[in-house]
Amino acid sequence: MVRSPGQSQSAACEPDSPVLKRRTTVKNLFASISTVALLAAVSVCTQAQERTFAKADVPFAFTVENVNLPAGTYIVSVLPPFNMIKVQSADGRKTAMVSAMPSRRTGESLQTKLVFNRVGSHNFLIQVWERGSSVRRDLRSSNLARELAKGGEQVQSTTILATR
Repeated sequence: MVRSPGQSQSAACEPDSPVLKRRTTVKNLFASISTVALLAAVSVCTQAQERTFAKADVPFAFTVENVNLPAGTYIVSVLPPFNMIKVQSADGRKTAMVSAMPSRRTGESLQTKLVFNRVGSHNFLIQVWERGSSVRRDLRSSNLARELAKGGEQVQSTTILATR
Protein backbone atom coordinates (compact mmCIF):
# COMPACT_ATOMS: atom_id res chain seq x y z
CA MET A 1 0.00 0.00 0.00
CA VAL A 2 1.33 3.40 -0.94
CA ARG A 3 0.49 6.33 1.33
CA SER A 4 0.25 9.86 0.31
CA PRO A 5 2.19 12.34 2.43
CA GLY A 6 -0.98 13.47 4.22
CA GLN A 7 -2.01 9.97 5.42
CA SER A 8 -0.83 8.57 8.75
CA GLN A 9 -0.71 5.12 10.31
CA SER A 10 -3.39 4.06 12.77
CA ALA A 11 -2.41 4.43 16.42
CA ALA A 12 -2.44 0.63 16.94
CA CYS A 13 0.35 0.12 14.38
CA GLU A 14 2.82 2.60 15.80
CA PRO A 15 5.76 1.01 17.69
CA ASP A 16 5.15 2.98 20.92
CA SER A 17 1.39 2.50 20.84
CA PRO A 18 -0.29 1.49 24.14
CA VAL A 19 -2.44 -1.00 22.19
CA LEU A 20 0.66 -2.73 20.77
CA LYS A 21 2.30 -2.80 24.23
CA ARG A 22 -0.84 -4.38 25.72
CA ARG A 23 -0.90 -7.06 23.01
CA THR A 24 2.77 -7.88 23.68
CA THR A 25 2.15 -8.07 27.42
CA VAL A 26 -0.85 -10.39 26.92
CA LYS A 27 1.22 -12.63 24.60
CA ASN A 28 4.05 -12.83 27.17
CA LEU A 29 1.57 -13.58 29.97
CA PHE A 30 -0.07 -16.32 27.87
CA ALA A 31 3.34 -17.84 27.08
CA SER A 32 4.31 -17.82 30.78
CA ILE A 33 1.03 -19.44 31.85
CA SER A 34 1.39 -22.07 29.12
CA THR A 35 4.93 -22.88 30.25
CA VAL A 36 3.87 -23.26 33.90
CA ALA A 37 0.94 -25.49 32.88
CA LEU A 38 3.24 -27.67 30.76
CA LEU A 39 5.77 -28.04 33.60
CA ALA A 40 2.98 -28.97 36.02
CA ALA A 41 1.67 -31.61 33.59
CA VAL A 42 5.14 -33.11 33.13
CA SER A 43 5.63 -33.17 36.91
CA VAL A 44 2.31 -34.98 37.44
CA CYS A 45 3.16 -37.53 34.73
CA THR A 46 6.57 -38.17 36.27
CA GLN A 47 5.07 -38.63 39.73
CA ALA A 48 2.41 -40.92 38.32
CA GLN A 49 5.12 -43.21 36.95
CA GLU A 50 6.95 -43.45 40.28
CA ARG A 51 6.07 -46.70 42.06
CA THR A 52 6.86 -47.18 45.73
CA PHE A 53 7.64 -50.78 46.63
CA ALA A 54 9.49 -50.76 49.96
CA LYS A 55 9.65 -49.11 53.35
CA ALA A 56 12.59 -50.00 55.56
CA ASP A 57 14.09 -48.98 58.88
CA VAL A 58 17.83 -48.69 58.33
CA PRO A 59 19.65 -48.65 61.71
CA PHE A 60 22.91 -47.19 60.36
CA ALA A 61 24.12 -44.34 58.15
CA PHE A 62 24.68 -45.41 54.56
CA THR A 63 25.57 -44.19 51.09
CA VAL A 64 23.54 -44.47 47.90
CA GLU A 65 25.86 -43.84 44.96
CA ASN A 66 27.54 -40.64 46.24
CA VAL A 67 24.80 -39.42 48.61
CA ASN A 68 25.26 -39.99 52.36
CA LEU A 69 22.07 -40.72 54.28
CA PRO A 70 21.59 -40.97 58.06
CA ALA A 71 20.00 -43.92 59.85
CA GLY A 72 16.21 -43.80 59.68
CA THR A 73 13.08 -44.95 57.89
CA TYR A 74 13.27 -44.87 54.10
CA ILE A 75 10.82 -45.26 51.23
CA VAL A 76 12.18 -46.96 48.10
CA SER A 77 10.60 -46.31 44.70
CA VAL A 78 11.35 -47.26 41.12
CA LEU A 79 11.08 -44.73 38.31
CA PRO A 80 10.33 -46.59 35.08
CA PRO A 81 11.26 -46.78 32.26
CA PHE A 82 14.67 -45.45 33.25
CA ASN A 83 15.48 -48.07 35.93
CA MET A 84 16.16 -45.36 38.48
CA ILE A 85 15.78 -46.13 42.18
CA LYS A 86 14.76 -43.34 44.54
CA VAL A 87 15.56 -43.69 48.25
CA GLN A 88 13.81 -41.04 50.32
CA SER A 89 13.61 -40.52 54.07
CA ALA A 90 10.10 -40.98 55.47
CA ASP A 91 9.98 -37.26 56.35
CA GLY A 92 10.94 -36.37 52.74
CA ARG A 93 14.00 -34.34 53.73
CA LYS A 94 16.72 -36.63 52.34
CA THR A 95 16.62 -38.17 48.88
CA ALA A 96 19.05 -40.10 46.71
CA MET A 97 18.51 -41.34 43.18
CA VAL A 98 20.65 -43.94 41.49
CA SER A 99 20.57 -45.95 38.27
CA ALA A 100 19.86 -49.61 38.72
CA MET A 101 20.78 -52.58 36.60
CA PRO A 102 17.93 -55.10 36.57
CA SER A 103 19.06 -58.71 36.87
CA ARG A 104 16.62 -61.53 36.21
CA ARG A 105 16.75 -64.61 38.34
CA THR A 106 14.81 -67.83 38.38
CA GLY A 107 11.86 -67.67 40.74
CA GLU A 108 10.37 -64.73 42.52
CA SER A 109 11.82 -63.01 45.56
CA LEU A 110 10.02 -64.11 48.71
CA GLN A 111 10.69 -60.83 50.53
CA THR A 112 11.26 -57.17 49.86
CA LYS A 113 14.75 -56.35 51.06
CA LEU A 114 17.66 -53.95 50.85
CA VAL A 115 21.20 -55.33 50.68
CA PHE A 116 24.13 -53.30 51.98
CA ASN A 117 27.87 -53.84 51.81
CA ARG A 118 29.93 -52.62 54.74
CA VAL A 119 33.41 -51.70 53.57
CA GLY A 120 35.60 -50.48 56.41
CA SER A 121 33.33 -48.25 58.49
CA HIS A 122 31.03 -47.28 55.58
CA ASN A 123 27.74 -48.88 54.50
CA PHE A 124 26.66 -48.84 50.86
CA LEU A 125 23.26 -49.80 49.44
CA ILE A 126 24.04 -52.24 46.63
CA GLN A 127 20.78 -54.10 45.82
CA VAL A 128 17.03 -53.80 46.18
CA TRP A 129 14.72 -56.79 45.92
CA GLU A 130 10.97 -56.63 45.52
CA ARG A 131 8.72 -59.36 46.89
CA GLY A 132 7.01 -61.30 44.12
CA SER A 133 9.41 -60.07 41.43
CA SER A 134 11.98 -62.11 39.54
CA VAL A 135 14.04 -58.94 39.01
CA ARG A 136 16.75 -57.86 41.40
CA ARG A 137 18.08 -54.34 41.00
CA ASP A 138 21.82 -53.83 41.38
CA LEU A 139 22.75 -50.25 42.23
CA ARG A 140 25.71 -48.34 40.93
CA SER A 141 28.48 -48.18 43.47
CA SER A 142 29.90 -44.93 44.78
CA ASN A 143 33.37 -43.57 44.16
CA LEU A 144 34.21 -44.17 47.84
CA ALA A 145 33.04 -47.81 47.69
CA ARG A 146 35.26 -48.47 44.67
CA GLU A 147 38.20 -46.70 46.32
CA LEU A 148 37.84 -48.68 49.57
CA ALA A 149 37.48 -51.96 47.67
CA LYS A 150 40.73 -51.26 45.80
CA GLY A 151 42.43 -50.67 49.15
CA GLY A 152 41.67 -54.23 50.21
CA GLU A 153 39.11 -53.36 52.91
CA GLN A 154 37.04 -56.30 54.15
CA VAL A 155 33.47 -56.43 52.78
CA GLN A 156 30.53 -57.61 54.90
CA SER A 157 27.00 -57.94 53.56
CA THR A 158 23.89 -56.95 55.57
CA THR A 159 20.28 -57.48 54.53
CA ILE A 160 17.42 -55.32 55.86
CA LEU A 161 13.92 -56.69 55.37
CA ALA A 162 11.41 -54.13 54.18
CA THR A 163 7.64 -53.86 53.99
CA ARG A 164 5.58 -52.76 51.07
